[in-house]
Amino acid sequence: MKRKAASCRFRTVFWIRLGVSRNGDLIIETVPGVILIGEKEPVKTVNQPLLDLFQAIGIEPEEVTIETMTEG
Repeated sequence: MKRKAASCRFRTVFWIRLGVSRNGDLIIETVPGVILIGEKEPVKTVNQPLLDLFQAIGIEPEEVTIETMTEG
């Protein structure tokens, strides 16, 4: 299946209210069912509270895989 490129435009005020620099680069990452947009590692940013929980119970972040966090 051939995919088409997609584009999406947001007004400048949207980004200003989010605290994103007008001249900054954004990273777009996807996981099943979710599109994450951020200035730095959006997936890691969203998963950080879960990684903190694992660390609190003695599981180091290096031991956690994306599959662990997305598949239960």
